[in-house]
Amino acid sequence: MSNKGSGNFTKVPNEIYQLYTRLPGFNGNHALMYVILTSYHNDKYGYAFPDQDEIAALMNCHPNTVGRIGAKLREVGLIDYERRYAGGNYVYYVKEPIKDRRLFFEMFPEAMRDVGD
Repeated sequence: MSNKGSGNFTKVPNEIYQLYTRLPGFNGNHALMYVILTSYHNDKYGYAFPDQDEIAALMNCHPNTVGRIGAKLREVGLIDYERRYAGGNYVYYVKEPIKDRRLFFEMFPEAMRDVGD
């Protein structure tokens, strides 16, 4: 999942802020963590592996908050993560968002709301 651009920026699928932010409990912090993990993704290994303290520093939040945000990203299918060994850092598998609006709303009917669509 290479979303790195040709310069010092990271490409982010529009669906992150056009669709996923409609989900209850999903906000800008979730989008930011997704962007951070995308920017840290290593194509050679197939995952990102920043430690939680580093993510917390980038997001200006507590490491426990990183865990809660990560759990929501996993719940909605945008990432998966695991620890390779006890006490080790998490590795994060960044996934593509659902891009088809119809499929997204079928998967997440709670995201339907009257926003002029």
